[in-house]
Amino acid sequence: MTRLASIVAVCAVLLWSCSKPVTEGTSPSDAVTSEASSTATDQSPAPAATAMNLRQLFPVDESASDPSFAAFKTEVLDIAARKDVPALLTHVASDIKNSFGGNDGIEEFKTGWKLSDPQSELWPTLRTILTLGATKEGDNAFGAPYVFTRWPEDLDSFSTVVVVKKDAALRSAPSRDGTVVRTLGYEFLELGEYDEGAETGGFTAVKDQTGKAGYVAADDIRSPIAYRAFFEKRGDKWLMVFLVSGD
Repeated sequence: MTRLASIVAVCAVLLWSCSKPVTEGTSPSDAVTSEASSTATDQSPAPAATAMNLRQLFPVDESASDPSFAAFKTEVLDIAARKDVPALLTHVASDIKNSFGGNDGIEEFKTGWKLSDPQSELWPTLRTILTLGATKEGDNAFGAPYVFTRWPEDLDSFSTVVVVKKDAALRSAPSRDGTVVRTLGYEFLELGEYDEGAETGGFTAVKDQTGKAGYVAADDIRSPIAYRAFFEKRGDKWLMVFLVSGD
């Protein structure tokens, strides 16, 4: 099996059988048993979510556990901020997996992401993935974001999302002016019925674990099947080998 095939296999396993599920009422210290410094810094749970013993998934970033990967991550974020296509391509594997449809390779990567367009969606996608946090997946691999790699195996990945922003608000209406029903922790939410008006305005209809329905800013939640990436160290060089969404 090639190295890329191995990465693909690992990604498939992670999606359906995440190795580090977080149980209901888990505290940050219990949820992440690796280095204390590897967890994201701004992850204290909302008191209400903890008091209600809601199931949560706290942010994780293990990048610092490997200084060479941490430096690579910083460089890629800088490249994304500059929208520097030539520099980015030196960090992309020639056999990168772009989808589950077989259109792999760096040429398809460039075409698919429309890298000739300064407004390519690749740049915000990379920034979001890497800023959310990466987890170590073996001696020479990292996956990002943690929402994908740490997703519990017993939660449906199509109908469930998780809050990724501290003090996100569940609102009564799809607007910043909507009444705050309650402040959310890093908790799992059930997707509500699709609301085109809400989505256009940047909000998503959801239901919390107590049954309360409302709306949350789309940027404050994340699906495990949204874009995710894998990075592999080949020789002494880190490369992005996998950038896909969906299933």
